[in-house]
Amino acid sequence: MSDSMAKDWLSSHKRPLPAIDILRQKALSTLKRSTASLSDLADVISLDPGMSITLFEKMNAKRNDIKRPYINSIHGLLGLMGIPAVTQFIEAFDSFERSEVNSDIHQAYQQLVSRNFHLMRQSSVLIRLQGMDYTAETQAAALLYNVAEIYTCLFDFQRYQKYQQASLLNKVTWEQVESIFGFNFAELGLLLSHELHFPNLACESQQLSKSNYRTARTIQIAAEITQQAEAGWDHDALMQSLNCGAEYFDYPVANLRKKVFSAALEAAVNFPIHDVFPAIAKAILLPSVVKQKIEVKKKQPILANLSFAEKVKLLMELPATNPTAIIKLLIKELAEEQRLCRIVFMLLSNDGNALSTEMSQGLSSESPLLKLQIKLTNDGLLKKLIVKPQSLWVKPENFKQYEPLLPVNFKVSCKSQDFFLMSLFAGEDLIGIFFYDSNNSLDEGLYKTFKSNLLMTGMALTFLSQRANNPNLTRSIVN
Repeated sequence: MSDSMAKDWLSSHKRPLPAIDILRQKALSTLKRSTASLSDLADVISLDPGMSITLFEKMNAKRNDIKRPYINSIHGLLGLMGIPAVTQFIEAFDSFERSEVNSDIHQAYQQLVSRNFHLMRQSSVLIRLQGMDYTAETQAAALLYNVAEIYTCLFDFQRYQKYQQASLLNKVTWEQVESIFGFNFAELGLLLSHELHFPNLACESQQLSKSNYRTARTIQIAAEITQQAEAGWDHDALMQSLNCGAEYFDYPVANLRKKVFSAALEAAVNFPIHDVFPAIAKAILLPSVVKQKIEVKKKQPILANLSFAEKVKLLMELPATNPTAIIKLLIKELAEEQRLCRIVFMLLSNDGNALSTEMSQGLSSESPLLKLQIKLTNDGLLKKLIVKPQSLWVKPENFKQYEPLLPVNFKVSCKSQDFFLMSLFAGEDLIGIFFYDSNNSLDEGLYKTFKSNLLMTGMALTFLSQRANNPNLTRSIVN
């Protein structure tokens, strides 16, 4: 029954996929480099689900007609196409920047692509752990594994959000999404893998049962681990996945956990999109895992002309750095993005029922925002923001939509219809909410910077929590 529902769903939701903006631009710049090869270009496209899926569908469909074996990797596909055809394909390909996809879907999709990148890294580590080669075909199969979520996120976002909320609150498994969609992701994934002419290994990885092929089964185990890591690193479902992997690989579970941690950290550091919340940020990291490779020659770091991420890394090297210093650095960085801006950091109360101003920038001495105290209600917008790391841009075009959900004293105090809000987390612990507005108009670039900097701050606070062995990080910020 659910299989037929998956077919019905796909018949009305199969549409062209967009590319991630930064990856499409990187592909275009690679094409322009005189020393670049098709292999270099394939390395870029292999990170983007939209371009990769479209290429497999387009090129392997032709081979299906002439009953020839499918091409099994992006590297093989590009070699078959040649430079002129590849150039035309990338130049004509739609990206999120050129599509009509709204910012909420874009953000959720980028988060999903982050998990894809994490899955590819975990697959690589676990494949090599068994003495096997991590090939371009294996990378493609890992990239394509979450195809069902990719399609539901992009083309059925309201129900995908319900799945995300249920997953966050109850740590639901993929099989349990049937109550939301009428089918599960495994069924839709298997259907899509055949409809889109995926290579054999990618199809085998989508099988509903545990695969008999070692490479495909390893990808499935890596996918289980990355899926469970999105909900945290210390719960039973993740431990079960690690135990399953340890038994299959005949490898000590404690050693496997360390390898998985290291792979997650590498994925977070190397992922090209900064506007995401990587799975490793929810970990209580072991000191041996987090080793900043930055030498600080002076007692105080030189912070001028560095990116915010570099400033944070330098500050983290100082033994005396505390959460307050990290938050103050964030506020200073945000204030430098635009002059005449207002920044308010609202700290969550001990009982989790209220927010109050703890730090600020750009407020007059008479500003009511300085003494703002907000009681959180279940139907209020701020309450919804603190469920997980997420952000919102309230602007004149959508203000009427959000106005009834905003606390009255907040609206009276800020007197703005154009501002950013974002929750700040350290691991799974909520710290508070940031408010940002400006006398100048806000734009998409500033919004991306705002989100990226807060996500980086959350990761830094997580690391500090482990270094200080301080489980109650929230309270330490008010020192």
